[in-house]
Amino acid sequence: MNNIELKQSACDELLYATSILNLIINDNVTPSDNMFNAIESAVANIERAKESVSSINTDKSPKPIGEIKISDNDTIETAVGCILNTLETAINLKVAEESGHIKNYDIQITNLIQSAKLNLETVYEKVSFTEAQ
Repeated sequence: MNNIELKQSACDELLYATSILNLIINDNVTPSDNMFNAIESAVANIERAKESVSSINTDKSPKPIGEIKISDNDTIETAVGCILNTLETAINLKVAEESGHIKNYDIQITNLIQSAKLNLETVYEKVSFTEAQ
């Protein structure tokens, strides 16, 4: 795929993942197996976007777009990695809750999902507005 196709693919995957997380957060979904299947789907979307993003080169920068800074300390690639870790933590908390090791972590799980969604929106904005020709 060329850079334009890679960029569009990454944007699409991030948009799908954001939509899934928005449904969970905005509809006040009770944590359940279905919700965590949806989160796993969002994680898969983000991982595919990460693969596309890491392959894009921009005209203005000889380095891959994944190395482009989104803040003083973070690149797009590190931000996506953080999002994936946050969602995996939410999944692990739910698994621990279901196995009886911890109880009543619904609020913390929802907060993790909200954090991932906000970070994902930042990455999406940066990817979608970066010139990749």
